[in-house]
Amino acid sequence: MFLLTQYKAATPQILNFAKRGIGTESTHALQTFRLPSQRAADNVPGQGWKIPTVVKPSKIPGAGNGRFACTDVEKGSQIVFKPIIPMANISSVLSVPNNVYILFKNSGEVDKFIDLYQKEGNQHRKDIIECLAHFIGPMGTVDGVGATLSFSTLTVNHGDPGCGENFRLFLDDGVVVGETVKDIKKGDELLNDYRNFEPIPEFWLNYCKKEGVKDVITNMKE
Repeated sequence: MFLLTQYKAATPQILNFAKRGIGTESTHALQTFRLPSQRAADNVPGQGWKIPTVVKPSKIPGAGNGRFACTDVEKGSQIVFKPIIPMANISSVLSVPNNVYILFKNSGEVDKFIDLYQKEGNQHRKDIIECLAHFIGPMGTVDGVGATLSFSTLTVNHGDPGCGENFRLFLDDGVVVGETVKDIKKGDELLNDYRNFEPIPEFWLNYCKKEGVKDVITNMKE
């Protein structure tokens, strides 16, 4: 199904074409299918959150965007549900729901994702890889291997246990679930412990090294 609402015009490129006297009918191909992090930043509906949240600039200096609760939440509440689907079963990124995690088992499946995004989404390879580097993490109980990407990224920053962390992710029968570990107030930034994402699968570490980018855990530790 063609998801028109997932597309955004590549405005700088369109303006450049206009300056060169090329009509807007030539710019249709420059529309882009949102990257996972863009979907989160644009607060698209149906991301799997069971409480109202909003993505906006983080309160943590230098952290970029963060996700904030728009309501009070009690400790022990399950606030997000995201089913896992294998990349091996995906033939088009345009048909992937906003609320899922994609499971990658090897570098070939990462290449497949990137190729589809380039062809169907008109996104640059460099931008796709940069997004993956920031948001791919492991799900250690999925066959003991594999890297996962939330198709609308969680966009939550790191919080240490007993200090900043206020919710935790776990796997329940093929679904990634987020549960609060303390009471959360309206306006609080949602934080989880990135160290729960270790160890990063070897194939993804090697892929990042080959592409000259740092995975999310390596970046956090530096």
